[in-house]
Amino acid sequence: MTASSGTLAARLVADTANFRAEMTNAANISERELKRAAGAARFVNDYLKETAKLTKVAGESSAGIQESAKAMEGFGFHTAGAKRGLLVLAHELSQGNYSRFGGSLLVLGERTGAAALLFSGMGLAALGATAVLGGFAAAAFKGA
Repeated sequence: MTASSGTLAARLVADTANFRAEMTNAANISERELKRAAGAARFVNDYLKETAKLTKVAGESSAGIQESAKAMEGFGFHTAGAKRGLLVLAHELSQGNYSRFGGSLLVLGERTGAAALLFSGMGLAALGATAVLGGFAAAAFKGA
């Protein structure tokens, strides 16, 4: 009986040591996951702060956005005049009437509402960006 009590005691000590090791491992894993969760919470908090700033800026510039949206509402090729203008351009290109192409392009711009879009705030910004990209492309081509 003494031998079996000694074996039982040894097993209890070993089981207790294993239990403590497992609990320490679980505590380490929990601590790591809590640190990851805290990092994720900081990231979300920073993201929400940045979103709030952008929302405030967007709210301040909503008048410009609404103006650009109104200019874009009239733009389109859905009218009969715009469709006719496209056909005239295609015909002039196919016949080699390049001297008349510019005038017909202006008529198409008028029929599609592109002129109003071009001179809106958004159109001027797009035109400026296009000019910068065109200059960059020309410089890159010349450099090559």
